[in-house]
Amino acid sequence: MSEPSSKPIETASKPLPEATPPRNRALVFLGSGVFFFCVVALGIILRGLYFARNRALWLDEAFLALNIVDRDLRGLLDPLSYDQSAPVGYLMAIKAIVTTFGSCEFALRSYSLTAGIVGFLLVAVLASRVLEKPAATFALAVTALSFPLIRYASELKQYSGDAAIAALILLLAIALHDRPQDRWRFVVFAIAGGVSVWFSLASVFVLAGTGLVLGCVALRDRDGRRIAFLLGVAIVWVASFAVNYMKFLAPTRGNTNLSSWWMDSFMPWPPLTAAAVKWLAWTFVSLFEHPLGLVLPGLGVLAFVIGCQTLHRTRTAELYMVVLPLGFALIASALHAYPFTERFLIFAAPGLALVVGSGAYRIAQVSWLNSKLLGAAFVMLLFLQPLLVAANGIADEPYGGVREAVQTLAEQEEPGDALYLYHWSQFEFRYYADRAGYDASRAQAGITARNEWDYYEAEIEALRGNPRVWFLFIDVAPHLGEGEEQFFLNRLDAVGSRVEHHTWNNARLYLYDLTNR
Repeated sequence: MSEPSSKPIETASKPLPEATPPRNRALVFLGSGVFFFCVVALGIILRGLYFARNRALWLDEAFLALNIVDRDLRGLLDPLSYDQSAPVGYLMAIKAIVTTFGSCEFALRSYSLTAGIVGFLLVAVLASRVLEKPAATFALAVTALSFPLIRYASELKQYSGDAAIAALILLLAIALHDRPQDRWRFVVFAIAGGVSVWFSLASVFVLAGTGLVLGCVALRDRDGRRIAFLLGVAIVWVASFAVNYMKFLAPTRGNTNLSSWWMDSFMPWPPLTAAAVKWLAWTFVSLFEHPLGLVLPGLGVLAFVIGCQTLHRTRTAELYMVVLPLGFALIASALHAYPFTERFLIFAAPGLALVVGSGAYRIAQVSWLNSKLLGAAFVMLLFLQPLLVAANGIADEPYGGVREAVQTLAEQEEPGDALYLYHWSQFEFRYYADRAGYDASRAQAGITARNEWDYYEAEIEALRGNPRVWFLFIDVAPHLGEGEEQFFLNRLDAVGSRVEHHTWNNARLYLYDLTNR
């Protein structure tokens, strides 16, 4: 048996001969440890600021919050209500936090914030290990300024954890690739992978990608010992995933509502038609807008292509560890097992940032060599707009209003008042009504009639004769070119009189007198 190789598939990252321009003060500063630390601090500060805004829960968060708050630990092992799906380990962790600290928004989102910051720091370690210093700073800056990553670090969803777990798996895989003679690295890799599938559905793709690369390297080196260890690692992973799938994931596969909702996010099959090629091209470009948050995704595509070329020559194994998970996710998408879109691809952000950072630095080198103005313009275009988007997103309050609406109801409601909830409003209302001590059972939740306007009219008709009826609208969906809310208001104005109304960002509260005219 051959001795195990302690060398990576290629030598450590080093600049290409033709990519070594004269030293530029700006690039030297961008590659300095001081600037790297500043980027680390900026990424943490942005995530902390967005978390501190304490935004009201939006619809998807309310769905999950009601499941977590209304159920005990045993109940969370059953399929979730409201067409929700989340890793059981994630649910258990949130339930433990809520049981300890209460069900406020900060507690519900604390897991995501922790995962967001830890994942960001892991990207810093990854970038420093894989890339030369300036390129590592570029990669970290992409991650720090990505508003999707900032947002999901303060949202009651598992996606921030997906990115952190993906970064951890990549880091462990690279460490094992660099020093495969250390047996304890196999043990750690096996345990981490076996546990990760319980907290992140997307971790399966990262494990498959990194495991395949490590296996191919071991086969190339004809290292039987390493192959045997990797088979043991794979057995642990497969066993853990099989138990998780059979017990918790399989029941969600039959949810036709989830499948139909994400139908446009599944790769067309066969992928050879004009429509499929268009879908693939559009989806690929969209990766750089979400999850990486690049306002000009074309620049991201260019940096990615050049980064692939650079890393293929210098860090081939690491490049494939980054790219292959997306390929596995794409296959799962074709099988209608995993949507290939936006938040479901947050797990790919750490790896994509490494490639884009490598390519972006290479472009900056060449640009600055030809023109300092051109080089500065590229850096500004790549990073300034994402910074502005992140700042605007932190300052914005897109989901506020439901807390104020519940408070207004509590203060102004009189005995005998009726409350009608637009069908999408009931979930956020239930969460905040329970916290405010408001009896949510007194509210009448509307049905989802869509294009059956007669149902809405029948619900309004049933409220006729009541001198005080409150109507709450949150998360109103467009309907047949006319807003459903506007349809209600037109009908209500025809059969009654508006007494007062209150408007917040995404919530409107109306009081009507519906006594017969």
